[in-house]
Amino acid sequence: MHLIFEELFQRAPVGLALIDRELRYLHINDRLSSINGVSIEATLGRSIRDVMPAVADRVEPMIRSVLQSGRALERVEISGETPAEPGRWRKFVTSYLPILLGGSTVVAVAVVVEEITARRDAEAALRASESRHRYLYLRTPAMMHSIDAEGRLVDVSEAWLERMRYVRDEVIGRRSVEFMTPESQDYATQEVLPAYFRTGVVEDIPYQFVRKDGAVLDILLSAVAQRDAEGDFERSLAVLVDITERKRAEEALRRSEAQLRQAQKMEAIGRLAGGIAHDFNNLLLVILGNAELMMPQLDEPSLRTSAEQIVGAAQRAATLTRQILTFSRQQLVEPRVLDLNELIRETESLLCRLLRESIEVVIDLQPAACCVCVDPGQATQILMNLAVNASDAMPNGGRLTIETATVNIEAADHCEPGKYVLLTVTDTGVGMDTETQARLFEPFFTTKEPGRGTGLGLATVHGIVCQNKGWVRVHSTPGRGSNFCVYLPWAEEAELEDDEVEGAPVSAPLLPATILVAEDDAMVRGVVATALREAGYTTLCAGDADEALRMMRAHEGPIDIVLTDVVMPGTSASKLVDGVRQRHPRAQVVYMSGYAPLQPGEVQIEAKDFLRKPFTMDELLRKLAALRSTAT
Repeated sequence: MHLIFEELFQRAPVGLALIDRELRYLHINDRLSSINGVSIEATLGRSIRDVMPAVADRVEPMIRSVLQSGRALERVEISGETPAEPGRWRKFVTSYLPILLGGSTVVAVAVVVEEITARRDAEAALRASESRHRYLYLRTPAMMHSIDAEGRLVDVSEAWLERMRYVRDEVIGRRSVEFMTPESQDYATQEVLPAYFRTGVVEDIPYQFVRKDGAVLDILLSAVAQRDAEGDFERSLAVLVDITERKRAEEALRRSEAQLRQAQKMEAIGRLAGGIAHDFNNLLLVILGNAELMMPQLDEPSLRTSAEQIVGAAQRAATLTRQILTFSRQQLVEPRVLDLNELIRETESLLCRLLRESIEVVIDLQPAACCVCVDPGQATQILMNLAVNASDAMPNGGRLTIETATVNIEAADHCEPGKYVLLTVTDTGVGMDTETQARLFEPFFTTKEPGRGTGLGLATVHGIVCQNKGWVRVHSTPGRGSNFCVYLPWAEEAELEDDEVEGAPVSAPLLPATILVAEDDAMVRGVVATALREAGYTTLCAGDADEALRMMRAHEGPIDIVLTDVVMPGTSASKLVDGVRQRHPRAQVVYMSGYAPLQPGEVQIEAKDFLRKPFTMDELLRKLAALRSTAT
């Protein structure tokens, strides 16, 4: 039996020793000899302090305690150097067991030694690694969170707390979906989380999280699952990327691109509309002129009535072309400083007659003058078109409110900073949805039934306002009416101008005159020449500027007036005028056009020298008579 115990003693995987009451080694196994780095022969009979001086101060008191009390001390950790590895601090777990003789006297102490250096180093490395990972997890600039198998938050990064405006105690233990919008909650619980718990991976899932202050964040979430030894879900590690600003930037870019496409479309339509309107103006001028020339020769009342109806229809068509040209910003206008308040007061009675009796008109004007520099006809057109549009939006009646104010605008993308006059037209009508508002200023777009609108009213308003360096804002909700805000640059009140008084119609020249006519449209040229000859003027008619110059050189008499179209093929109207005035310096000029797209360097047209197409023959003769009255 003794041999068996000795064999067990020597083969034990831990260090074993017997220490006597003098703290000397009585017995030691191979394992402890190896741990100590001292042979068995060199150990037996020697004291602990002689063999293991580095740990003696710690071990000896514990052995003495066991010798005195007879009570064991188990699993006490000690550390220190050993002869086996000088300079290395090793760690051990030790137990001290009393050896009793006669059941009460402790004659020796059995010491059990197990080296745990590698284990403790690994544990320390693990703790350091966990600490580093914990630090990185908490302090990373990325939003991160972890959830358990019930979807509850078990950890969040500092960035998560900062972005969401919470403190840690407010979120730990709550389900992650509680911080989402209702739509994202449904998406997460019904689709994403079941798949995630099954597969353990999700990537770039779009969610909307709600901050503590109620603001909504757009988030892309990616996560991986951590599983236990049985493969069951234990916890997750999720990275959340806040893409709120990116989405806003993308949305702003989409809006900018849409605005650019809209601007390009409006420009293309404007060019097309302007070209058509210009040609149409020439046709209307021919219709008006021939109808006027025809009327004095018609004795039959019914025929005169028909001719008058032709003139009336042509004038209404001319109004339509002016709207098209205004939309395309190609109409020649005569801006001047006027008080918008005064214009509204003068137009109020007309508005009330124009609108249905079921519509209440409320005028609320700023007491001080609201001066703007704009063509009076265009200003009236803005007001009328907005009022008619509001009226159409209130088929069952309602209230139309017109207000004015002056406002100061700070720096903005769409305008220069400064003082502006604000014209606000508000109705209590049916309102508009966002799709309708997006197309509101497109030419020919209308929500009215066929025959009730041209679709040019608001497009014309937009064109006039932009032409005068202003802008229009619209606020509308279906069923709650609409609010149109027109901003126009404010002008100095001292610049207010009085209306000019037109002269009386004339039928004969005040002074004899020779008129050089340059017009590329043959029909326009023909009807103008006929009207001038019947009025007693001498006329020279040319199809372009070059032909006009040749006729001028061949003509032996004076040229008193040049009546020229603004835009013609070949040589420009300004060079024609310069050429005539070199030979006839007193020659006066009248320009004809439905619009005046003058390029830099072209002659600038004053109102007194301009005749807007389509004009009546009476307007032509009045213009020439007024011009000749100033001749010296």
